[in-house]
Amino acid sequence: ILATATSSLPGVNFTLLSPALITGIVRDSITTTPLADANLILLVNDSDASNSAVTDSAGAFELSRVNPGTYSLAISRTGYAKKIVDPYTVTTNQLKTETIDLDPGAELSITVSNANGAVDAAIVELVQGTNVVDRQISAEVTGLVEFKELAAGTYTVKVSHLVHGKAETSVTLAVAESKSEIVTLAPTVAIEGTVTAQGSGTPVQAVRVMALAQSDGSTLECVTDETGAYVIYALPTGTYALFVQSGGSTGIARRDVTVVAGNTYTESFVIPAGGISGRFFKNNGTDAVDYASVSLIKNG
Repeated sequence: ILATATSSLPGVNFTLLSPALITGIVRDSITTTPLADANLILLVNDSDASNSAVTDSAGAFELSRVNPGTYSLAISRTGYAKKIVDPYTVTTNQLKTETIDLDPGAELSITVSNANGAVDAAIVELVQGTNVVDRQISAEVTGLVEFKELAAGTYTVKVSHLVHGKAETSVTLAVAESKSEIVTLAPTVAIEGTVTAQGSGTPVQAVRVMALAQSDGSTLECVTDETGAYVIYALPTGTYALFVQSGGSTGIARRDVTVVAGNTYTESFVIPAGGISGRFFKNNGTDAVDYASVSLIKNG
């Protein structure tokens, strides 16, 4: 029984809104076969579950005691593309009956490669519009990534790798289609070298080495390790300004380098020695103090 009650008390105003009832069936969009074990969730603000249900063996479902309002209705099942009805509006005292058809999911296999074969540990993003649908890492040995239960449509596949660079391609999928694509990463450049102190030849650790592309101003950078070594990967062909930086300085050293894809270049730097270093301890002289703030003030 659905009913609405309004207060008649003097000076008191309220209305009791009766909840709605939503029933229906979920089917395969191609065969119209009812689908058991499909999940339905009413979402508030696209994230918070309000009501949920699972279809029975006949594909039927019931969402009861649904408060009036505007929701997103998400429907999903293994092997099928997820469907979202947004907005999904429910009114007071409403009895809604729905027939919902789910598309069998499409599948997309991506193999990441370069001139030497398959590339593992690449980040592969599947993007539709501004939405990242899925993100995976290419498999060891095969360079393979598999995306499943996809809706029909056009996607952008974006691939990036720390060493081997970036690439992207566009793929269009039909309902229930299975497609395989190879994304080939173009040869890139690596610049490596060391940073040492002038005079002593001591390795300089934890300084930044930055490559600034003179074509578009983009940058890639890294930090020297305990041996003073650095490597900047995945640079396209071009001319770069190499900077060695320490703290907030604009550059202790600079060198312009022109590079060609497929090669590794060695550029080492010797920088002026200087500065003051040391450690801070508590009054007991044994316990070190972390994150102490130090200022150098010139007198006179």
